[in-house]
Amino acid sequence: MIKSYKYLDILYYAFAFLLLLSVFYSNLFGVLDKNFQKDDEELIFARLLSSENNGILEHSGLVGTYGKWNHLNNNQEKLYYNRTIINENLYIPYQSQIGGQAMIYSVFGLYLPYDNLTKYAIFQFITASLSALVFLFFLIWTKRHFGIITFISTLFFIVLSFWIILFSNKLWWNLWSFYLPFVFMLFYLDKNNINQIST
Repeated sequence: MIKSYKYLDILYYAFAFLLLLSVFYSNLFGVLDKNFQKDDEELIFARLLSSENNGILEHSGLVGTYGKWNHLNNNQEKLYYNRTIINENLYIPYQSQIGGQAMIYSVFGLYLPYDNLTKYAIFQFITASLSALVFLFFLIWTKRHFGIITFISTLFFIVLSFWIILFSNKLWWNLWSFYLPFVFMLFYLDKNNINQIST
């Protein structure tokens, strides 16, 4: 009987993860706006292109743009997709945020044997997967403490949350990293309480 409950839990968690991933990455409910926060994503595109052409630590690894950053109209995405060779003197680093995630994706990009459009889709898939995973751990904690009804209702509200979905696969924001400390502390405090009870 206990084993059957464990298998059932695995099915719940697998379903939740696949649903979250589908919503976050493939726009299952049609919520994602491809142009949302496109100006911030341009900083990632330029960093990926600079890393591809001149190395990951070019411009100290900072994100930036080729030419002046225009929030309304920028072409960094096209430059990246076309693998444009461009004068690095035109690169303007964005110094308000390091953008370390762009350096990490740049490393992956060096070893992926695909065109840049496919690489970017893979990077979005990784980001959406990490977002789904972090929310899954929150759901696991929720089920352990409050039961299956709360688990299902929480999952329901997450997959219908407009703002979570909009940010869930954006390389600039990496939504999963915002929630990671919170989820980590939930499990850490659980473990700490168990240790206190057993001693």
